[in-house]
Amino acid sequence: MRWNNQTEAVLDVTNPPAVNWFLHRLTHLRDRYNITSFKFSSGEIRRLPKYGQFFNKMVDLNNYTTQYIVMTTRLQGGNKAATQVDTAFSTQNITQYTSVSVPMKDGLRTVIPKVLTYSVLGYHFVIPEMDFMHSNTQVLPDKNLYIRWIQIMAFLPVMKFSNTCKFDSHTNQIVSDLITFHQNFTVPRILNMEKDVIKNGDPIIRPIWWLAPKNEDAQKIDNQFLIGDTIMVAPVVNTMYRQRRVFIPNGKWTRRDLGLSMLDQVTGPKWVNYRVPIDSVLFFTSD
Repeated sequence: MRWNNQTEAVLDVTNPPAVNWFLHRLTHLRDRYNITSFKFSSGEIRRLPKYGQFFNKMVDLNNYTTQYIVMTTRLQGGNKAATQVDTAFSTQNITQYTSVSVPMKDGLRTVIPKVLTYSVLGYHFVIPEMDFMHSNTQVLPDKNLYIRWIQIMAFLPVMKFSNTCKFDSHTNQIVSDLITFHQNFTVPRILNMEKDVIKNGDPIIRPIWWLAPKNEDAQKIDNQFLIGDTIMVAPVVNTMYRQRRVFIPNGKWTRRDLGLSMLDQVTGPKWVNYRVPIDSVLFFTSD
């Protein structure tokens, strides 16, 4: 078959000897070069040959994706990180990083809805990827878009950098501070939620309506999200804006800066307008 203007082969994941051969080669590569994890592209049924024959007949071709992902988990364990995949089908019980494509032309507006959709479906570790994240791209983003993008990533389970965008020292410092914030604030809180997530199946990243299921405003919000029930994030998704309107759910919420200092408190439910300079991101905590 043809893919990316090259001739490609498709692995028959229903054939045990073929799978063992493939994994043996990857294991050798991993051990020789001390590779921590792999990213597996494709796996979707749209990549399969039109009249492909499988070792074990599949009534539903979507099962190819499931078996493909199950195969990749055999490279995890021990000191090896979870693998990253570009697709998913009935694999919510598997801990993996799932990539979600976000074309740069769509802007930041589509990032949060995509993350929330995957998260509510049970895929907790979603990595949105824009065009400029790929190491072979020659297209660099607008500086404001890049900063606002990293501000969203700082509150998600995983931050990924495939291509380092070089800007001015002020921008680089903003990004560095956000990486540190992710390590010191976001990751520990997500790890503390792990047992409840496994036990109850609740998503890590949650829509605002999770706290206000009967509130009509909360049902429509697609540019804010929750981490658990006690952290609310309201990023700026229009790179030209330096202010935004935020829906505050029921209860008392404390607005904080990246140093976790308290800026003010507000009690919901209600809407509030805030100024949001390019080097800041709106987030709130609730006791």
